[in-house]
Amino acid sequence: MNRQDSTVSPEELPESSLSLRIANLSPGHFPQASAREVEASSLSLLPSPSPSRRMLVAGAAHYGLAAALKERYPQAIFLSRSTGYDFSMPAMWQKAAEHSLEYDVFISCAALWRFQQTLLLEKIWEQWHRQGKPGQILVIGSTGDTGIRPGGWLYPAEKSALRTYCRNLSAATLAGSPIRLTYISPGYMSTPKVEQKHPTKKKLRPLDVVNILEWLMNQPKHFNIHEISMDPIQTLS
Repeated sequence: MNRQDSTVSPEELPESSLSLRIANLSPGHFPQASAREVEASSLSLLPSPSPSRRMLVAGAAHYGLAAALKERYPQAIFLSRSTGYDFSMPAMWQKAAEHSLEYDVFISCAALWRFQQTLLLEKIWEQWHRQGKPGQILVIGSTGDTGIRPGGWLYPAEKSALRTYCRNLSAATLAGSPIRLTYISPGYMSTPKVEQKHPTKKKLRPLDVVNILEWLMNQPKHFNIHEISMDPIQTLS
């Protein structure tokens, strides 16, 4: 945002822009408001999700980002081991792909490894593409997808592959594909495992990422947002 943008009054901003700007303000910007009131204000300005939108989520509804999605969208359907989808089994990728044809939005946020998130996405997109199905796919990656990490840790390579594959699929809209796809890469996000591993780091709330996903789902359908990356702002010790 340039300096000229910062002088625009809130009344002149479209609702979606105002939502994002308020959601990113800290309670310090509202000296008379509590943190709870600021959060409530940001949520009230977000566009209401379409009641007819059918949403399928690959992720366990009791944990992390998927749990925050479940709270925001109780009507969504979640696929995980607890609902009969063990994505370590390749047969489940095809089963999920066939099931996904009944939905308007597919969100991939399951904690998978050995490139399983990319392979699941391949099945989902190919199934939609063969059927000529329009819809939206939102893929949660990680800012760990960049850079070189010495050693045999597979995670950065997995996320890098996922990001590259998402870029290829997202670019298919330029060739007429009706499938809008966005890759979202959050940095540190508060989950029990991350809190244990990085106790001193500032972290995104799952709610922060849900707000971005909701904003994406409420954008007009005549364009596609390819990628969003977000990080918590760290403080110097």
